[in-house]
Amino acid sequence: MASVKEMLKKSLDELGSAELKTFQWHLLNDHECISKCDMENADRLKTVDIMVACFRSEEAVKIAVNILRKMNQNLLAEKLEKKHKEGSTSYPVGNNSDARTTRFSNLKSVSTATEKDKLCLNTVEEKATFFDDNWSKLIQRVKNVKTIADRLRQQKIIQPEQYSEITQDSLTSEKSMRKICEIIDNHNNAVKAKFISILQEEERCLLENWSD
Repeated sequence: MASVKEMLKKSLDELGSAELKTFQWHLLNDHECISKCDMENADRLKTVDIMVACFRSEEAVKIAVNILRKMNQNLLAEKLEKKHKEGSTSYPVGNNSDARTTRFSNLKSVSTATEKDKLCLNTVEEKATFFDDNWSKLIQRVKNVKTIADRLRQQKIIQPEQYSEITQDSLTSEKSMRKICEIIDNHNNAVKAKFISILQEEERCLLENWSD
């Protein structure tokens, strides 16, 4: 008998690219435990993994069926529901209350761990220190360089000639980002903090999921 992940994957495989985006939109907007960062560039496999990790198998199938029905994919919803019911008869259901308690306990543990690991970048000092400690990693990881350069230019942190050098089409993102970091490094903590604030807006997922 196919696993829940395999059932969900087969259902998503029958959706076109635009339909998959619609499915992910419903998933993101209807459920608080799914974040925009989670769904960014998520393919079918990642979408399935996120659903099962967040909701557990039984609930993930119910949610998928509900979303498919919202999308008027009724035949696909019925097919998934039927397949899942056939598979469920082979396994004991167990105590729903206990399962629900365990699920909420696990989600709470994950949430607590995430909060502990989350970067604390609120003050000027915290942001400036983060820049000083991580500028070499920022050079490698930041990709939205031209938008960031636009913001820096608007705030007059970089000059027109510097902006022209940074946004040359011949430069890679890494080389452009290196030029930006070299400029920022010559400024005081207030400017470094402004730069990190821009990154928090333009590269939010990167900073929210930052790891050394």
